[in-house]
Amino acid sequence: MSEALLICLIGAFSGGLATACLKVLEHYLGKAKDKAEQDSGIRDELRIDLTRKNEEIKDLKKEVDLLESEVDELRAKYYSVLEENLRLRNV
Repeated sequence: MSEALLICLIGAFSGGLATACLKVLEHYLGKAKDKAEQDSGIRDELRIDLTRKNEEIKDLKKEVDLLESEVDELRAKYYSVLEENLRLRNV
């Protein structure tokens, strides 16, 4: 075999090996990129869910405040009726 043919074969083999190594490396880097994108999507989804839950909590707190004020009003009415009832019994 001539020296030039041997150099060509070694070059072709080295090129093929380098291409295979690059493909393997690209595959693993692609996995890391896909995982990073998936994790980013999950974080975005959780952030949106947290924002929605915070708004829901605010709405529920407003509702609780409203109900507490209604309870206070009903309690005041109850005691006024009770007071009136006791006053009428004593007369």
